[in-house]
Amino acid sequence: MDIYIKMKLIMYELNLKDYKCDSQFESVIKTKGLEYPEAPKGGFEPTAVDTYTRPELMVPATGMIIPDIFMGFAPVPNKPSVTDFTEEFLMMLDNGGDINLQGNVDLTESFASIKKNTVLDLNGKTITTKTRISDNGETTAFGLVAFDGAELVINGDGKVINEPAVNGNVVWAYGGDVTINSGYFENQGPCLSVIYVSKDGKLVINGGEFKSAYNDGSIPSTKDEYPIVNKLDADREKCTILIKGGKFHGFNPADNFAEGPNTNFVAQGYESVEIEPNVWEVRPVVE
Repeated sequence: MDIYIKMKLIMYELNLKDYKCDSQFESVIKTKGLEYPEAPKGGFEPTAVDTYTRPELMVPATGMIIPDIFMGFAPVPNKPSVTDFTEEFLMMLDNGGDINLQGNVDLTESFASIKKNTVLDLNGKTITTKTRISDNGETTAFGLVAFDGAELVINGDGKVINEPAVNGNVVWAYGGDVTINSGYFENQGPCLSVIYVSKDGKLVINGGEFKSAYNDGSIPSTKDEYPIVNKLDADREKCTILIKGGKFHGFNPADNFAEGPNTNFVAQGYESVEIEPNVWEVRPVVE
């Protein structure tokens, strides 16, 4: 039988480029009474095209799949840990839909562009925007950017962090709609706001924790400089911010300078309560 083994694996579960699966399957094949063929030139080529881990015997001439005789014999670890999920994450964003982080993400060369409706589960992982140098020599760190017409929903425990830079935002509703239900969001340096809204974008915060080096006192500043949540001044009348939950360090969502004195981003029926010095939490009003 001119057969060979083709491994189908979800891309982020295992990298098999150096995996010597031919010899490990030989004993299994012989145990089943089959002839062990000569390995194809270059070895058994794994492909990352499917969403499960199981070996299949295939006939190269016809592509016909031989019945599953090796279920339970695959020399593949059960869901190995993944430390870097950057490439897969950026590829998934091209299609939108539900994305569950299976590893940490480092945005080193560009921001994460959201142009299709996306539901992102941080799943306990961390997205870090690395400091970059722009053409004019300025340090930048833009993280997740939701463009016109796209909806971004962020769920799950996990972190989205910007490394120190003088220009950038952790999450930017750049004409898109952003809903944050949970997670930890932080600017570690003199970036712009943590969450920014422009054009006709919309931001709804139902939960999460938000912190900036400016606002927590790590970097001296005036109270009205780079508020954690902010609108582009020219688009104040077009974009929307509604805060219904969340914990904010050094920033009172109900009384801040983002759009001038006494700016209130808290939605009707909710209130901002100082739960410890210089830390506010937004919660429903209790009658």
